[in-house]
Amino acid sequence: MRIRRRTYGILAVLGIAVWVIGSELVAPRLIAQAYRGEGWDFLTRVMGGRDVHEQAFYIDAWLSLARRTTVALIGLVAGGYFWFYQPDGRRRLFGWALGGGEELQGWAVVRLAAGWGLIAGLLEGGYLTVRQAVVQDPASGYRSEILWLAPLTATIAFTAVGILVAVSARAAGTRVSLRKLTFGLGALAFYGAIQSRGIPLHWSAEVALGLGLGAVAARAVASRPRWSMTAARSRLTPLAVLAVIACLAATVETPAVLARQRAERLTADGPHPNVLLIILDTVRAMELGVYGYDRPTTPNLDDWAGRGIVFDNAYSTAPWTLTSHVGILTGRYPFETPAGFQHTLDDRYATLAEVLRDQGYDTGGFVANLMYTTETSGLDRGFLWYQDQPRTPGWSWGTSWLSGVLVSRTGLSRWLQPERKTAPYITDEFLTWVERRDRPFFAFLNYMDAHNDYVSPPAYRRRFGAPLTLPPWPDTISLETTRPFRDAYDASIAYIDAQLGRLFARLSESGVLDHTVVIIASDHGEMFGEHGLFNHANGLYTPLLHVPLIVLEPDGARAGLRIPDYATLRDLPATILDLAGIDGAGLPGESLARFWGGSADPARPAVSPLYAELEKYEFTEPGSRSILGDMRTLVRDGFQVILNGDGSIELYDLRRDPGQHDDLSDVPEFRALCDSLLARLEAAARAGQQSR
Repeated sequence: MRIRRRTYGILAVLGIAVWVIGSELVAPRLIAQAYRGEGWDFLTRVMGGRDVHEQAFYIDAWLSLARRTTVALIGLVAGGYFWFYQPDGRRRLFGWALGGGEELQGWAVVRLAAGWGLIAGLLEGGYLTVRQAVVQDPASGYRSEILWLAPLTATIAFTAVGILVAVSARAAGTRVSLRKLTFGLGALAFYGAIQSRGIPLHWSAEVALGLGLGAVAARAVASRPRWSMTAARSRLTPLAVLAVIACLAATVETPAVLARQRAERLTADGPHPNVLLIILDTVRAMELGVYGYDRPTTPNLDDWAGRGIVFDNAYSTAPWTLTSHVGILTGRYPFETPAGFQHTLDDRYATLAEVLRDQGYDTGGFVANLMYTTETSGLDRGFLWYQDQPRTPGWSWGTSWLSGVLVSRTGLSRWLQPERKTAPYITDEFLTWVERRDRPFFAFLNYMDAHNDYVSPPAYRRRFGAPLTLPPWPDTISLETTRPFRDAYDASIAYIDAQLGRLFARLSESGVLDHTVVIIASDHGEMFGEHGLFNHANGLYTPLLHVPLIVLEPDGARAGLRIPDYATLRDLPATILDLAGIDGAGLPGESLARFWGGSADPARPAVSPLYAELEKYEFTEPGSRSILGDMRTLVRDGFQVILNGDGSIELYDLRRDPGQHDDLSDVPEFRALCDSLLARLEAAARAGQQSR
């Protein structure tokens, strides 16, 4: 027997109220008790990793799930009431949207679909542009081209849907209702916009909102059918055609035209050498032959390193991409800029590319890390040409929701949308660009193959015994369980090395190397079971911070020189300007050239502090040392002190214990040294709080 409407309403309201009170007030208390081991046993077992996660992690996860469930419950209750207790509810809900009215056929259907595609693309592109301007998300992957690519791809995708509908209707011998078509196309357009990054709605709310807005559009069209058809034929369709033509032209020509215009405004050439900065993303120093590794991962790089200057103890300013790259390109420590997991690099400080551009250099960036080195990161400032997202049909299709769905559902994404730019791709991009240069250039290359998932062809993987398909991440992290991943990592480094060999061979043949300063470094390293860690951005140990640094001068005057002194990548901008013969540029740090004629004492402290930090952020992985809060470290006099987020301290003697097995923080004779290093760390933290 069906429940009466009033009883249904009372029970529904009470049920939702009980759920909200329980999920918002009672459940968090139960989670807190279970976290302390005082509550229900099954909850305590669920939180078996409470030594890794904070209590807030479990509460936040629960509240996120509960609130999404609340939205779904309200939708189900309201829908159920309307469906079962309104006599004409179903008809009133969809009837006026799907009923008869004006009918269309053939090209009229296609024209209307194209018009809705233009609307959908403008909605998506406009929203993403406004969102990026407000949120400044460094990992959004946004590019200004979305403003014209989204309307272009959405118009093409909707037109394809319109053609399919028109052909199907013709085959069935029927016409298409204007109201029905508008409802369907409008729902698709609005749902696609709602699917855009940064709109945190439950899937049921997204569907309901898309259908609702589509129904509103259908009602508006149904009220004025002739005006709607005239507008679609005489206004919307021509606009869609013009938009497709304009967007195609903009996609092909705009980047190149802008780069040419910027280059024409450069000042006169000077007697400066070219500068080539190569960053091997995620490559740690200990994995290269030039640093003593027993596997032949880098035969080409080892050979070229013998013709230049090798720094044995170079350290990064962060164990992950963006903040490390900021230090490399600005000379600023992490605490000096807002750049981080959820913030872009602002324009407070000049970048190396800006300084060199103002000195008449043609500047180009070619990056494979499409997460944290794209235009949205802020690292593109000063580059006349910056190539991040590949300008391919695959990437273009992904700028619109419907076009992306069509590509993925038809299986074309494998061909049109490569997951990342490989080493040959970066090499080819740079070589194509450099062949057209007629003035000194500064080029920045970022190779990412050694980043997880450790990409390389099968021939390289077999060479190092790596599986062709990596297993799932191990539950227990150790040197043994991560061995397959390290094998794949070594293979990917060898893959990059082969491309570096090709790159240097081409530049040498063309004579470009005779006038080029080459800097080869890495932004950070990787963990493979050391200290129970895997991956990166999870600690401040030497496998993450000790990176390769090789300088190749055009004349090779200091070939074979090794620098045992400790150095920080923060000094790279000052070093590059020094080698380029540019003085007084205003970038911080001191040139590493000071080591070439000075003492070779490895215990001598660097002039620039060897400081690094790691911030805790919303998506910090379980097991990360930063799960308990921001971390900081300082290397001085051959010792490293680490201040963890929970206030605990670690101290290591890097000269006697490079593997960092013995924590000296509790050893009495090292207490004074530890306190001195901590005082320097606290001073840096205060400076960071003031600057931010």
